[in-house]
Amino acid sequence: MHHQKIGTISHSPKTPRLIYASGPCDAVRLHTFYQKGEDDPSHFAVIYTQQFFDICKTLNAKAMVISWHQRKAQMQSDMLTIQHWPFKFHKGPGLLYHLEQFWKTLKLSMLAILFRADAVIVVTSWQHFYILSLLGLFGIPVIADFHTKPISSANRKTQLTELIKALNIHFLTHHCHAIAAVSDDIREQVQEMVGNTCKPVHVFYPTYRRQRFAGIEPPDRSRPTFNVLFVGRIEENKGVYILVEIARLFAQQHQTNIVFDICGHGSQINKIKTIITEENLSQSLRCHGQLEHQDLRAMYNRSHVVIVPTKTTFNEGFNKVVLEAILSGRPVITSSACPALRAVAEAAIAVPPDDANAYSHAVLSLYQDRDLYSTKQQSALALQRKFYDRDKSWEVTLEHIIAPILSPP
Repeated sequence: MHHQKIGTISHSPKTPRLIYASGPCDAVRLHTFYQKGEDDPSHFAVIYTQQFFDICKTLNAKAMVISWHQRKAQMQSDMLTIQHWPFKFHKGPGLLYHLEQFWKTLKLSMLAILFRADAVIVVTSWQHFYILSLLGLFGIPVIADFHTKPISSANRKTQLTELIKALNIHFLTHHCHAIAAVSDDIREQVQEMVGNTCKPVHVFYPTYRRQRFAGIEPPDRSRPTFNVLFVGRIEENKGVYILVEIARLFAQQHQTNIVFDICGHGSQINKIKTIITEENLSQSLRCHGQLEHQDLRAMYNRSHVVIVPTKTTFNEGFNKVVLEAILSGRPVITSSACPALRAVAEAAIAVPPDDANAYSHAVLSLYQDRDLYSTKQQSALALQRKFYDRDKSWEVTLEHIIAPILSPP
C-alpha cells in the first residue's frame, strides 16, 4: 500500500507540470504495480520513481518520466507520460557515449520547454546535465539529484571529462535551483566540488516499508555453517572475484564452516560458476543467480552477515543492499568505496577497499568473536528506525524543494 500523504505542499491554482529524468529504472513496469497499489516485488526499497508518482498524486500534477532503461517502452495517460530512452552506447565512456549523452540531454531540454514544465528533476547519471542550463532562459528550475559520488577513482580523467565536469560545476553553482544527495558522503563531495558558492545540499535516504522485512528471523548462530551473503550484480567491479579469493584462502586454511552465497545476475556469472566447478569450491561458494523476492528473503533468513565488496573502479551510489542487511538484522562488511558505510558504521566492519585479505579477516572476526558479532548485530537493530522514517525519504525531500517553486511567496 502507498504511504498516507502528509500534505507538505499546498495545491497550486493551476495544474503543476513536472518532469523526472531518472536513471535506468523500468518505469513502465513499475507503474503497472503502482496502479494496483503495490510495490515492485523485485525490490525491497520504495523505488524513487514510485515516490515521484506519489508526489504527482499529492499535487494532482501533470508529469513526465524519462528513463534510460534499455527496454524501449512508453505509457501515456491524461496526467502521466512515461518514456524509456535506451542508450545505445550506455557502457561508454568513449566519444560516441558522450555524443549520445549530449544529444539526449539536449532532447530532454527541448521536451521540458515544449511541455512547459514548472520544474525538472534530473538524476546526475545524465552526464551532460549542464545542458539543462538552457531551461533558465524559460524560467524552468532544475533540481540536480545525486545518487552516486561526483568524484570517484572509477572515473577516467581525460580532457573531455574534465571539460564536462567544469561545465557541470558551472551549472550547479549558477543555474541549478536545488541539489539533493543520497548520503552525507555524497553531499560532502558535492560541496567540495562546487565550493561555497552553491546552495545547501538536501540529504535523503532510501526508504523501506516495515512489512517488507516482517518475518525475517534473527540470525541463528547455532547452525553448523556461518553464511555470508552477497546480493548484487555479478560484475568484476562489484567485487565478486574478491569473494572467490576469500574462498580460496579459506580452502587453503581448511576453513570449511564459512559459506558464501552469491545472489544476482551479471556478465560474470558463468565465469564464476566455472571457477567454482574447476576449483572444487562448491562447498564454500554457491552461486544462486537472480532470485525472486521471496527466495531472496529466505537467503537473508539463512545468512549471518552481508558482504558488499564494491571495488574502487566502480562509482558506487548508496548501495541499498547495505541497508537491507541492517533491516534484516545482519551486520555488514564493506569499505569506504561504498558511500552507505557512514550511515551504518556502528553495525559494520570497515575494511580497506579492494583488499581480499582484509575482507577475509573481517569475516573470520565476526565468525570467531561472538561478542563482536552480537555487538554489531544489536547495532543493526538499533539503526533500523531511520530507514523507515518517511521524513528522511526522497519523496519528502523533493516535496520541500518543489513547494516554493509552485507556491512562491
